[in-house]
Amino acid sequence: MTAPEQLWDVLFLLAPAKRPAPPSTLYDVIVDSEGAPEDLKLVREYVEGGHDLSRQFGGGHSVVLAVSKGSPEFVRYFVENADNLESVNGILDRAVQRLSEASDEELDTATAVFEYLLQQPFAKAEFAAAFTACAMRSQYTAAKALLAAGLEDSEIRVGANRFVSVSKQLESLAKAEYAALLRNETVDQEQLLNEEREERHTNAELKAMLDGVEAFSGQHILEGKAFDERYRALLDAVDAGQWRAELASRDSRFGQSVIEFAAANGFIELAQRLLEIAVLSGAEAESANFTAAVAAATHGNLAVLELLKVHGVPVEDTPKGCNTPLSEACRYGHLDIVRYLVSLGADTGSGDGSGMEFTLADITGGPRRKDILAVLSG
Repeated sequence: MTAPEQLWDVLFLLAPAKRPAPPSTLYDVIVDSEGAPEDLKLVREYVEGGHDLSRQFGGGHSVVLAVSKGSPEFVRYFVENADNLESVNGILDRAVQRLSEASDEELDTATAVFEYLLQQPFAKAEFAAAFTACAMRSQYTAAKALLAAGLEDSEIRVGANRFVSVSKQLESLAKAEYAALLRNETVDQEQLLNEEREERHTNAELKAMLDGVEAFSGQHILEGKAFDERYRALLDAVDAGQWRAELASRDSRFGQSVIEFAAANGFIELAQRLLEIAVLSGAEAESANFTAAVAAATHGNLAVLELLKVHGVPVEDTPKGCNTPLSEACRYGHLDIVRYLVSLGADTGSGDGSGMEFTLADITGGPRRKDILAVLSG
C-alpha cells in the first residue's frame, strides 16, 4: 500500500468516502422518506419553506410519489394541499402497483391508501386506467372496489381518433376475465383471488430483495471516543511534520483533495492545518481551495467557508460555467451561508457566473427556500 493510500485509509475511518449531498427539493425528501410521521414533518417544513406541493418532477408528481411511500395520513396531506389534482395522472395506478407489491405486513396500509383515494372526486377520471392496471397486475380485490365505487364500461381513448370500451381494451390485452367482470358477467372468483395472492407474494419477495440491497463501501467509520482519538492522532501527526507529501494527494476513487474532504465533513482543524502548511501551490492550490469552498457550502459548513476566506480563498467568486459556493448553498438550502456570501458581494444574478445558464432562484432548495429567495432579491 502506498503512503497516500495509507493516509486515505485513515481519513475514511473518520467520514464517508463520499458524503451524500443533503436533500434539496421536495422530490428528494419524498423519495428518501418512508411515510413516517417524522417524514411528514420534514415535508411540511419544505412546503412551508416555499416548495410547491403540486410540482411535476422528473420522477413524477409529488402526490403520485407520496402514494407509493406513505401511510394514509402521509398521502392525505398531499391530496388535501396539492392544487389541480384533476390534471395529475397515475395516482390510482400507483396505488394498485403498491397493492401488488405489498407484503402481508404492508397490505393493510396499502389497502387503506387505495380506499382513501377512491373517495376522492379527482380519482373518478382515473378509474378506467386503474382497472386496467388491476387486470395487468392481477389485483382482483382492488378491481372489485373500483366497480363498487362507480366504474362503468365506458369508452376510453386508445388513439388519436379511436375510442373503445374498457372491456374491449381489456380483451385486446388478453384479460378477458377482467372484461367479463366489468360487464358484470360470471367469473371464477377463487381463481382470480389465487392469482392475486401469487402476484402479490412474488412481487413482495422481489421488492424485499431489492430494498435489501445496499451499496458495498467496505467502510468502518469510527464514532464517539474512538473517532476523537483517531482524529486527534491525525492532527498531532500533521503537527509533527508527518504526511506532508501525502496531504497533497487525491482520493483515487472520487478525485477529491484532502482539503475538499475536510471541508465537506466540517473538519475545520484539519482544514486550517492544510491551509497553513500550504501543501499545494499556484493554480493547483487555487483550484483545490475553491473546490473545498464549494464542498463546504454544499454541506452547510459555514465555519470552514469563513476559514477559507480568511486564508485568501475568494469564496464569493462565480467563475463562468462552474458550480460555486453560492449556487450550492442555494441549491441545498443553507440560509446562513447564502447570507454570508451575499454580504461578501457574491453575484446573485446567476448560478454559474455566466448570467445566462440558470438563475439561483431556479435551483434554490432546502427548507428555507423562501428566506433564501428574499436574501437573493435584496
